[in-house]
Amino acid sequence: MNREGFTSIASFERALGLVLVLNLLDAGLTSVWVSAGIVPEGNPIMAEAMEYGWGPFVLGKVALVGLGAVALYRLRTVRLARIAVLPVAVLYAFVMGNHLGIAAQVVGPSLCAVVRDAPRARTFPRSARVGFRGSGSMMHRG
Repeated sequence: MNREGFTSIASFERALGLVLVLNLLDAGLTSVWVSAGIVPEGNPIMAEAMEYGWGPFVLGKVALVGLGAVALYRLRTVRLARIAVLPVAVLYAFVMGNHLGIAAQVVGPSLCAVVRDAPRARTFPRSARVGFRGSGSMMHRG
């Protein structure tokens, strides 16, 4: 077993890749939620970037995290750099949880309405049903 565990270079590279992917998802989902007027941007710096349009917002967000990722990757042989990526990955996991919560609030009511208003399934005549019948705990194939 690898003694370094979470601080191995392989684990570091996976965590850094996860951060980059989650950053892209965060930028896209934030763009959707804010442009639809569902939520405001919580980061004041990124909210200012949004004033210049979606392009600068997404480019700035991806560039800043990308530059940090490049810096950490260049220092990947330093154990502290490999440790530093772990809280960032955890933070992005919480950010994704927030996005899932927003999506549940947005999609949840409409999804419930679709299920509620869906036509009911037709029931088959009793003679066409296949199942179990019997009494008590002894079930017999019918």
